[in-house]
Amino acid sequence: MTNDYVARGVMEALAMASIPVPQQISVVGYDDLGVKTTPPMTTIRVDLDEVGRLALEALYRRIEGMQVKAGQTIVPVELVVRGSTASREMLPERSVLD
Repeated sequence: MTNDYVARGVMEALAMASIPVPQQISVVGYDDLGVKTTPPMTTIRVDLDEVGRLALEALYRRIEGMQVKAGQTIVPVELVVRGSTASREMLPERSVLD
């Protein structure tokens, strides 16, 4: 998984190598930036407004001399399934998913 622009480059390289997406390999991007691909790219959508709000809040707290707790912040994401990933029916009979 990588951002949508890098994933588009991967899809273009696969096409140049005659490796069909998703028949032989699935590709998933990240960010849902509206990158146009053929087939349409499956991606993970993240609420960038929320990420920005949380980052700005932490920065403000630091500027104001308040303590900023170190650690991870979990922001909900959504899988947006499009044509660049194989459906279960397209998988070989034996799969790493089984």
